[in-house]
Amino acid sequence: MNVKAVGAAIVAVALSFAIGWVWGASGRNAAERETARLQLGHDLVLVRAAILQGRVSLFLINFGDASKQFETARVTAEGVQTRLRADGDTAGAGKLDAVLASLKDAQKLAASMDQGAQSAADAALTALTAAEAAIKTLTSAEQGS
Repeated sequence: MNVKAVGAAIVAVALSFAIGWVWGASGRNAAERETARLQLGHDLVLVRAAILQGRVSLFLINFGDASKQFETARVTAEGVQTRLRADGDTAGAGKLDAVLASLKDAQKLAASMDQGAQSAADAALTALTAAEAAIKTLTSAEQGS
């Protein structure tokens, strides 16, 4: 084997490696965005589930469990808000402010054994529905561009 053939083989291997790497990396960014969008939707469903569980606990006059559920919902919503801000979606993150305020009220009222926590939980659900719609609209617009 001569030097030209060895050189050509090395160039061919390096070129095929580079093409494979570029090809593999091209779909990764889209997959990561889709994974992040699905995780965001999952976390918002967890927030809704915790609020609904808190409302059931209030109905069963279990204020301690209701307070814990509202705390879980609040912590999860704060995590979503932090992730949205880190991704540069300040509008979507701002939509969760009303949810967090209502959850804090619901938790405080549940801790003081006040049935008014039910109204605060309802307000949190209403705000969450509006926030989900706004966030969905924003993420759909990002994917379209």
